[in-house]
Amino acid sequence: IKEIMRGLPGIQSTKELTQEIKNIFVTLKLLILFLCVIPVIQRIFSATSPDDVLIFNLSKMFLFAGVIAIVFIFWFVTNYAFKNLLVRYIVEVAAMYAVCVLCYVSTGIHLSNYKFIFALIILIYTMELGLRFGLAFSILSGSVIIVCDLICCEASLRAKYFQPDMMMLGMFVLLAYIVGFYVEKDRALITSLKESVNKDALTKLYNHRY
Repeated sequence: IKEIMRGLPGIQSTKELTQEIKNIFVTLKLLILFLCVIPVIQRIFSATSPDDVLIFNLSKMFLFAGVIAIVFIFWFVTNYAFKNLLVRYIVEVAAMYAVCVLCYVSTGIHLSNYKFIFALIILIYTMELGLRFGLAFSILSGSVIIVCDLICCEASLRAKYFQPDMMMLGMFVLLAYIVGFYVEKDRALITSLKESVNKDALTKLYNHRY
């Protein structure tokens, strides 16, 4: 029966589906890392003199190769270097958050057009780790933006950026709550379905299927 079901289109085992979802998350995180690194590289080369064309191009190629190497080393370390899942997620989230903050700071802080990067991270990790983490990460991300407005922005321009960024903080929290709510409901439904399939309705004992 397993061999027949494996050959039918649209029917996947739980293990295969989980691996596919994990691969999607890995791909999205890699894309976000590249999105964060591109403006940082652009910022570095914007101050380079156009006279040294050869040195500029060589430096650009080496830096781009270095960025790719760092990204893949990062994912190798987070996926294989730590056997403890909690430690792996702590290191991974801290690294992703640091890269996002670096992108935000290097692109002008309150003038940055890359604040949406935090929303992408919140969306992915809320789907992966749940509601409570999503809310905590959204508040942390929004608070960094608000604090940078208060510290780095001039007093005359502070109100101009502070109000939209407060709205962005609210949007971060709302996004994390909506996505996390549906994720928690989905997980609870899956757990309930597993119990109803594997346990006898009358005696609550595990059945032959379990």
